[in-house]
Amino acid sequence: GPCALLDNMTVGTIWTWVSSTNVTTGRRVYQKGVVGTDSTTVNLTIRDTNNGDIAFTYQRATTSLTVRSNASLITAAAWNFTCVVWDEAGTNADQILYRGSLTVAATAPGSYASQVVGSGSHPTDAAAAAIVGNKANDGNPMTGSMGTIQIWNRRLSAAEIVSQQFRPRTSSGCVMFMRLGLSGTGTQLDRSGNGNTGAVTGATNGADVPLGPVFG
Repeated sequence: GPCALLDNMTVGTIWTWVSSTNVTTGRRVYQKGVVGTDSTTVNLTIRDTNNGDIAFTYQRATTSLTVRSNASLITAAAWNFTCVVWDEAGTNADQILYRGSLTVAATAPGSYASQVVGSGSHPTDAAAAAIVGNKANDGNPMTGSMGTIQIWNRRLSAAEIVSQQFRPRTSSGCVMFMRLGLSGTGTQLDRSGNGNTGAVTGATNGADVPLGPVFG
């Protein structure tokens, strides 16, 4: 549901562990959108344009901020660490994706299909819900598994991202921290301390991504 700390984030970092059985059809990882509609202002998607790509879009009035990988960055049916760092006030090069695995530290790709900061104001998304693993109109559910998801209101450095990849924990600017499924399919707790809990719709509980202790 809505949380003020997730509204109108002009700068931030989102990362999650996902194991998608399908990387050839669009699957929404995170969205800020109006429930029941296709209206959206912030998207993190697997298979946006090409099979196995990752894309992040942050709506702006003239040209949206967009960063999209080339094809085949994501591996199907395997745990992928996916991350985006963005800054509305930055340059094209400040919009960065990272990808890692259980055995490989996250790195940014050497090139992108698109890497554009865009221009114009961001339409307010204060009334929009924060949705994990689906789209506001229920049109792009994640197939497979999702583990931890964390959101910061600042850009994390590459070193911070790798540190969080294998030992997720709160740090300065963390506004949401969920270990999905740790509480079963009931209310998902926000371990950042900001009270951004979430309800689960239509998901089942499975094996979690094999990382270290929750608070280790």
